[in-house]
Amino acid sequence: MYVPDYDEYYSLTEYAARFSSDPDEVVRVYFRSRGALNNLLLSEMKVGNDLFRKDVLSGFAERGEDFEIKDLIDATNSLLVFEEREEVFAHLFIYNDFVAFLLEHKVTY
Repeated sequence: MYVPDYDEYYSLTEYAARFSSDPDEVVRVYFRSRGALNNLLLSEMKVGNDLFRKDVLSGFAERGEDFEIKDLIDATNSLLVFEEREEVFAHLFIYNDFVAFLLEHKVTY
């Protein structure tokens, strides 16, 4: 079982704040994309999170814009994403994909 090393976690909210006046919305848009949900699934499998509830991911993908990140974290038992003091933190696997997502969508310009 994967034991999180929180030195490997970075604030998605803080990174998004460098480019947007609404970083929370930027993070929400990322997690509402199918690519982010697929990356979350693959990353959780990579670290061996046996408690990860992949069966609920399709429901989040179908809901599109109608969920909060906390709902996703709680429902899936994610070890790689967590919220603390209104900031979303993610493991390096997720963080790197988030940065690539922002570049692809020209948020970082």
